[in-house]
Amino acid sequence: MKAVLFDFGGVLTEPMGPMFAAIAATAGADPAELASLLVGAYDGDDHPLHRLERGELTFTELCRWAGDEGRRRGWQLDLGPMIDHLEVIGLRQPVLDRVADLRRRGYRTAVVTNNFKEITALWRARVDIDRLFDTVVDSCQVGVRKPDAAIYRLTLERLGGMAAEEAVLLDDFEANLAGARAIGMHGVFVGTDTGAALAELERLLDENP
Repeated sequence: MKAVLFDFGGVLTEPMGPMFAAIAATAGADPAELASLLVGAYDGDDHPLHRLERGELTFTELCRWAGDEGRRRGWQLDLGPMIDHLEVIGLRQPVLDRVADLRRRGYRTAVVTNNFKEITALWRARVDIDRLFDTVVDSCQVGVRKPDAAIYRLTLERLGGMAAEEAVLLDDFEANLAGARAIGMHGVFVGTDTGAALAELERLLDENP
């Protein structure tokens, strides 16, 4: 194994669920129904959130769409506070420490994230990107999002053109991991137990020297 790829939200940060729960409570919406509206078919192409993450829509346009859809359901849905939540969401220091350790051990490291333009500067300011990562692949900048295989291949190319089998992805969405595994990469699911995920990462690295 030569490279370790990390998602940003929910992997380098604490889980994103509380942010959506807070927005749902303010809107008067059921959290599961709100998540279904906002995410759609996760591996689809035409959903507004997916278009936002590919840089095809602005966050203002997404907020307008969400407000209209919310009103049809009797909600007062305002996505504007998402940016406030993202500004203060906790970072997972054990994961960041492990990234630094991996680089010291000679592994190549990358962030590969589904994100939108309006928060790019915000999240980059919170993490020492240049010290921790060899490259950052941001969906809104490259026009493709996880779980599309193209974003993983682009990341591998930027890391020196290594084979998919030589890399592992840590992510909090199973669909993203499935997309990575489909091209031969390894995958580690990151949930609430960060320690378990990091232990699984080390097991894979030991088994695939």
